[in-house]
Amino acid sequence: MKTHLVKNYQQERINVILDPENADKRKFGYHTWQSVLTVGEGGLFGADASSEHSQSSLKYLPEPHTDFIFAVTAGNAGFVGCVLVLMAYAVLLSRLITGARRASDRMGMLVIMAVVGGLTFQIFINIGMALGILPVVGVPLPLMSAGLASLIATFIAIGFAISVQLRRFVN
Repeated sequence: MKTHLVKNYQQERINVILDPENADKRKFGYHTWQSVLTVGEGGLFGADASSEHSQSSLKYLPEPHTDFIFAVTAGNAGFVGCVLVLMAYAVLLSRLITGARRASDRMGMLVIMAVVGGLTFQIFINIGMALGILPVVGVPLPLMSAGLASLIATFIAIGFAISVQLRRFVN
């Protein structure tokens, strides 16, 4: 569709989101395509770590330590490793939700649920980016992506949640 409101490069970005298989894999769809290939090469139990022909070792995958850390995990640990990572996140989120249920006041419950919502949003967006079902927007995966600001913000948020949980014993 040609309009004067949306420029050509914006249309290409939308095409990458809607149809990543037919997008230009050398320009606009490069990040998404390399991420999908990295996830796919992991298989069930992960690719051989010493393989010199993997997407990660050949440095085809852009930003493997931040935006696409889940793709690297899927490539190295496979489907089983990804399920274990998702189970670890599920345990963390379920513990936080249990703390929200036990909170002594409504404000504490809202603080914990805001932390749960933020973490869930980041996990969902980052994994969706790695699998090619969501656009690449640069959201880090909590507690895994290399980035000190994200890690500190996540630790502070979890610290607030723990503080609310500990405060229920006061009074």
